[in-house]
Amino acid sequence: MTDQVSQTEAALPKLKQGEVPEEVSARRPTQSGPQRPSFPQWLSAIFGNSNRWVALFTGLLLVVAYYQLIASQEATKVANGALKISEESLRVSQESYRISEQTMKLAERAWVMVKDASIVGPIAVGKIPIVKVTFQNSGRSPALKTKMRHLITVLHLSDLPDFAMPEIKAKGAESITVMGPDAVTSSVIVHGAPLSKEEVVHLKNKEWVILTYGVISYFDTFEAQHETRFCLIWRDISGGALSPCGKWNEAN
Repeated sequence: MTDQVSQTEAALPKLKQGEVPEEVSARRPTQSGPQRPSFPQWLSAIFGNSNRWVALFTGLLLVVAYYQLIASQEATKVANGALKISEESLRVSQESYRISEQTMKLAERAWVMVKDASIVGPIAVGKIPIVKVTFQNSGRSPALKTKMRHLITVLHLSDLPDFAMPEIKAKGAESITVMGPDAVTSSVIVHGAPLSKEEVVHLKNKEWVILTYGVISYFDTFEAQHETRFCLIWRDISGGALSPCGKWNEAN
């Protein structure tokens, strides 16, 4: 048995320490042969250039954010334009309503105006001049809380008013009346003294005139207060009618 083992060992090739038999070596795969990679090469390529991809992705985000900002600004401009149009439309509507309301009030309100005025009685020495003024409400609604004040005077033609109408103070309790649509009312004012001979002569020579002026105040049904100011002059001895002065005739 010992002799057989010795013969077998003698038949085996002598190997150096660390050497592998040729048969075993032939069965092992060589290092130069194809190997299965432990990590996909396309992922390695991507992650191997990660900084470049991060920069590209960041740039795309910036581009998208820029265009979103532009779109947002354009949307804001459009919204502001629409808001301005709406505000302008509202302003126009309000103005149209205001004009319509004002037009309606002007058409429906009371309008108290002087209808006519005349001298009552003869112009003669010792006579007291009396002036009767007739007013009419030509509006479509009543004139409420109507008050009238006016004065009469005799003066030279050169003294005709070119200044603001003096305030006329009420003497005693004022009468307050209501004038319906188309209603007519009269007010009589009496001169404070009889005419002298000199005054009569100047009046007949048209050097002096009889002047009456005053104001009528009232409220309309819309609770707005109005005034009609008037100035009337008598200078034609052939008739008793008075005509408007050059000023102080106005209404609101």
